[in-house]
Amino acid sequence: MDLLRVDGRLRSPVLAFLLSAGLALLALRSRAAAEGPVPFEKRELAVELGYAAGTKLLLVNADDAGLCAPVNEATLEVLRDGLAGSATVLVPAPAVAAFAARASATKGLDLGVHLCLNGEWGERLKMAPVLPAADVPSLIDSSGLFPASIVARDRRARPKEAAAEFRAQIERAKSLGLDPTHVDAHMGSYNYRPDLLQPAMGVALACELPMRVVFFVPDARRRGIPCPDRFAMFYDAPVPNRKETYLKFLRSLRPGVTELAIHVAKDDAEWRAVDPEQGAFRVADLAIFLDAEVRRTMESEGIVRIGWRPLRALMRRWKEERVGARPATGEPQAPGGKPGEVPAPGEPQAVPEGARDRATDGQAGG
Repeated sequence: MDLLRVDGRLRSPVLAFLLSAGLALLALRSRAAAEGPVPFEKRELAVELGYAAGTKLLLVNADDAGLCAPVNEATLEVLRDGLAGSATVLVPAPAVAAFAARASATKGLDLGVHLCLNGEWGERLKMAPVLPAADVPSLIDSSGLFPASIVARDRRARPKEAAAEFRAQIERAKSLGLDPTHVDAHMGSYNYRPDLLQPAMGVALACELPMRVVFFVPDARRRGIPCPDRFAMFYDAPVPNRKETYLKFLRSLRPGVTELAIHVAKDDAEWRAVDPEQGAFRVADLAIFLDAEVRRTMESEGIVRIGWRPLRALMRRWKEERVGARPATGEPQAPGGKPGEVPAPGEPQAVPEGARDRATDGQAGG
C-alpha cells in the first residue's frame, strides 16, 4: 500500500483513477454474473460472428440448385467465380442428384436445403414429396405433386406432415453426400403461417442448422437459431434495370447481417425451353453476380461477404452455452420450454399484412 499512498493519501491521481476504474469493472462483472448472459435475441449478430460492431456483412445465396442442368451449372459458377457465398438445394427437384454429385466433389461449398412444399413448374419440372404420398396427403395435389400455387399449399398443408417432409428433405440431402449448412424456404414454404414456422424451427433446432426467417427473427434467435438480421430479394426487378437495382441495394446496405437471395441460370436452349417467358432474370442474375463493377461496389462500400457456415458454428456454440447454463433436470429440455416440451411460437401469431401478396410476386419467398 505504500506504493499507492503517502500519509494516508493516494500518491497519484492516475493511480486513483485506475483503482476506481478497476473497482467499477469488478462491480459490472458482478452485476452481469448476477443477471446472467445476454439473451441471444438481444445480441448483435455481427459481433457474435467475430466482427466489429457496425460491420456490414452480406450473405448472397443462390436459390434453387438442383432444379435443372442450366441452374446447376450457373450455381456452381457463381459460387466458384462469382459473389455468391452459399446456395440452397431443391431436394425434390429433378436434377438434384446431378448437382449433389458435382458439388460434393468440391470442398468448402456452403450448401443448404431449400425446404420445398411447392411444385410451381408442374409437368415441366416435376417436384413431389420425398416421403411417400400416403404419409403426407395434405402436401400433394391430385397428380401426386406438390401444389403449384402458394394459396393451394397454405390451404392444405398440415404442420405435422410439413415438419416430417422438411426433415426428410434434409436427410435426403445428406444421403446425396451434402453437408447442409443451413435451411431456407422455397416460395416461403414456412414463412407465412406461424403454425408451419413453428415445426420448421423445431426441425432446424434438431438438425442444428441456422435458417432464413423473414418476419420473426427475434423469435427464432430466442430459441437459439441464428438467422440474418434482414432478408432481401428482387425477384421481379425488370431485367434492363436489374443491375442498377442491386447496386442501389449494395450502396444502401445497413450494418449487420443481411441475406440476399438470387436466382441464376445459364442462357442455353434447355433453360429457354423450361422458362421461355420469365427466365431472362435468372440469366441476368448470373451475369450481375459475376460482374466486376458489382464486386468493386461491395469492396468500396466496405461490405464483407460471408457464407452460412459461420452461422452454423455459432448455433452450435449457442447450444453449448444454453446447455451449460441449464439446470440439470434428468430429461432433455427444449429451448424455452419445460422438459421434453416443444416450445410454442413466440409473440407473433400472424405474418404482416400483404406478405402473401409479396410472396406471390417473389419478394419474400425464395
